Amino acid sequence: MEEDNESTASGSIQNLATHNNAVIGGSVYSPDDPLLISEQGEVQDGHYFIKVLEDEIFKFEEQICDFEEDLNNGVNIPEDVRDTILTVVGMAKLLMAQKLTQFRGLCDKNINVTREEDPFVPTCQDLAGFWDMVHIQVEQIHKRFDDLIDLKRMNWVVKVPEVVKNNKTKAKKTNVNKPIKPKAKSEASIARDEARKKMLEERKRMMKEKSQKKVEDDVILIM
Repeated sequence: MEEDNESTASGSIQNLATHNNAVIGGSVYSPDDPLLISEQGEVQDGHYFIKVLEDEIFKFEEQICDFEEDLNNGVNIPEDVRDTILTVVGMAKLLMAQKLTQFRGLCDKNINVTREEDPFVPTCQDLAGFWDMVHIQVEQIHKRFDDLIDLKRMNWVVKVPEVVKNNKTKAKKTNVNKPIKPKAKSEASIARDEARKKMLEERKRMMKEKSQKKVEDDVILIM
């Protein structure tokens, strides 16, 4: 009997979800809006998401209060860091005033309005889908607040990445004018030079002989 009771209790949510207009925790569910269960076993309805939303808003308000106090207390914060703090605080306030306020209204409507009153009342699946989108922005702003907290621990000193200089200087190549070696003459070139030399010597010899003969002829004529 105890096992039967336990199985009935553990399956009560699923059993109720199969009936039309089943009521769980004050909320009405229908086959058109199947139950979404969190990892902790909580039904993800308007009540669930309001609790999640309020937790995130509390974190934002706490972080905003801390950093605004730092700005107003005359803490020695560099001007560029002050601008960053104001930017992140402004982003958080804007998200709370717009998207998170809108989401709160959808959760309230999911809890308090029936499909008979409004056929377009947001379902639990609608809330889950909307929160998935908004949660990305929530996490981005939390990350920026975390970066500011780290900066505060370092007395607001921004770490500048060190530039590693390469001490090795490349040796410049210097062009050394090397003496140009004369190209070795080919056998044909040598032969031509020899022939030209002999021809010049032959011409000189013939001119010399011709000049000498002329002198001899002139002597004979005189005699």
